[in-house]
Amino acid sequence: VLTSVAGSLNNISGGAGIDNLNLTASAGDDRLVLNLGDTGATVATGDTVTGFLAAGTDVIDLRGFGFDVALQAVTAMRAALNGTANEFAGAAVVAAAIGGNTTLYVDTNGDNKLGAGDLVANLIGTAAVVAADILWA
Repeated sequence: VLTSVAGSLNNISGGAGIDNLNLTASAGDDRLVLNLGDTGATVATGDTVTGFLAAGTDVIDLRGFGFDVALQAVTAMRAALNGTANEFAGAAVVAAAIGGNTTLYVDTNGDNKLGAGDLVANLIGTAAVVAADILWA
């Protein structure tokens, strides 16, 4: 559980492996930093983040990937990805909102489908994520 004071900025990175990050006690703004190898490429092997506040409070930092401006978008879905062609719809990120939670998929290799090397983060209690919730550059 991350505890911080109001007005602070917290950089959070789980690192390699499956992490459970709890931001609910954080009074500051949180920056969730994702890098290659930080999470698995499936819902079961992805990090779980509780208490991420979208819409201008907390942000997801994907700057380390150097996504081209044309890819700096979030495709909204209502179902989990399964590795089929073109499921990212040309965007670097898919946010699948299911039951009040959002699973965030990051296409790290640009092949437009979920697969080995891509990232998955499960945002518990976060109903939606949009492009403005992400630091791209």
